[in-house]
Amino acid sequence: MKNYIKSIIACFSFLLLLSCSDDDSLESVEIAMPSDISAQFTVKQDNSGEVSILPSATGANMFSVDFGDGSEVSDSFAPGTQVDHTYAEGQYDVTIYAMNLNGEVAEASQSLNVSFLAPENLEVTITTTQTNPYEITVSATAANASGYEVYFGEIAEETPVLLMQGETASYEYSDVGTYTVRVVALSGGAATTEYTEEVVIDGASGAVTFPVTFDDATVDYQFVTFNGASFEVVSNPQLSGIHNVETNVGAITNSGNAYEGGSFNLGEALDFSGDNKLITLKFYSEVSVPILLKLEGGVNGERQNEVVVTHGGTGWEELTFDFNTATKSYIDGSQGVGEAFVPTGQYGTITMFVDGPGETSGTFYIDDLMQTNGAISGPQAAAPAPSLDAANVISLFSNAYSNVNVNTWRTDWSVAEYEEVSIEANAVKKYSALDYVGIEATSPMIDASAMTHFHVDVWSSDFTEFRVKLVDFGSDAAYGGGDDVEHELAFSAPAQGEWVSMDIALSDFTNLVTKGHIAQIIFSGNPTGQHTVYIDNVYFHN
Repeated sequence: MKNYIKSIIACFSFLLLLSCSDDDSLESVEIAMPSDISAQFTVKQDNSGEVSILPSATGANMFSVDFGDGSEVSDSFAPGTQVDHTYAEGQYDVTIYAMNLNGEVAEASQSLNVSFLAPENLEVTITTTQTNPYEITVSATAANASGYEVYFGEIAEETPVLLMQGETASYEYSDVGTYTVRVVALSGGAATTEYTEEVVIDGASGAVTFPVTFDDATVDYQFVTFNGASFEVVSNPQLSGIHNVETNVGAITNSGNAYEGGSFNLGEALDFSGDNKLITLKFYSEVSVPILLKLEGGVNGERQNEVVVTHGGTGWEELTFDFNTATKSYIDGSQGVGEAFVPTGQYGTITMFVDGPGETSGTFYIDDLMQTNGAISGPQAAAPAPSLDAANVISLFSNAYSNVNVNTWRTDWSVAEYEEVSIEANAVKKYSALDYVGIEATSPMIDASAMTHFHVDVWSSDFTEFRVKLVDFGSDAAYGGGDDVEHELAFSAPAQGEWVSMDIALSDFTNLVTKGHIAQIIFSGNPTGQHTVYIDNVYFHN
């Protein structure tokens, strides 16, 4: 590369001399070779490796630089100008070429040392995932850090996970225990800064509280069995009837002994002082059996009591235990066993017998234990699953399809409370104290030009009217641009306490004359600000 530059300079000098010799009126001028060649190096102190090089020399009218790291020599530049270059950490011999007006070149080399600072102010955040007590997430920040290596401490000779600034690394441990998490902040060079923290993985340790769903990985669903019964949490093996979704359920296995069963010791006592005197649950059995539910562990010494309900043997059934009709349970001595008793206190233990006095053996399944007053406040089952071909659907929100981007499910100008909930492992949008709520999809907007219908599933126990408004921002794709169009439809007296599937022809939105830039969907209803709706399966289709 140096010889290449010298050859170009020599050719330039030869042409210059040749042109001068052709003009007898010019006299040759003696110009001294450049001397006192040096360079000022400014190394940026952010571990980027960026170095500014400012050459100087006596008698030079042009410079170029060989950076000494194998990269291309710089273009020529005038005195007083600096050139920037990015280096890896290391020692380099930088060569400065200085050229005078005659094209003569002198050179000088100067040593450059590029070393990176160790990262400073390293802060590491380690969090146990809420839905999985065996999983942690790690994030880190530090000044002068080019990245981070994360060691989770479970595997010998572990290969670290490389974490960049602003990223999060996750890891799931295979067992409970105490592990040392080590985070190494990298500088881009040899210097590093380390952080270690002991992480305790104790698995599912949360107490059982109502409602009992068996789906919270942080809860230890311990069912203390007796007289030969056994228990485990399993994925629902009987997807049928009222429970056809893949969620976890409790499996109770009877060995065939009389009075075998088990108890949940609750982390929060059940309170029967008010109107909530019903316990509902889903139970699976293929034979008809009596099921006894018993309240024990009175917080203030309250009397034990029980209710018996017979399962019909038809698979999944929802059973209701009405403690308004409870009777006194057996305790030492008579003390009115079998007499009517309505609980009014608090109970920390709930016990279940499947065919208590009998000897029925087999495995039975339970799920969704809830305390209620009998009024249904929310959907107990998921909305009907859509069956349309995905090729004919633009879905905003549905477990059945891939959903397009929605910027927000509650705009700042909405008047409603918003919550994301799950019904039988199916995601659902919940709006309470609803006056109106705006949903915006603006990046990109929805082109429903080829669609014929708008669909939404809605559930409410207390609405008397439900309204749907669609807003198209027009071809300028901007709100208030002069070509916005919208139309609202109202649905009076919709059915309460069940999923209502609204499949609305877009032609019914008569003022919605354009549909290529739909950006807003607005839900509202009556009574204003005093009703709750659950929303699922929001999509356009043809």
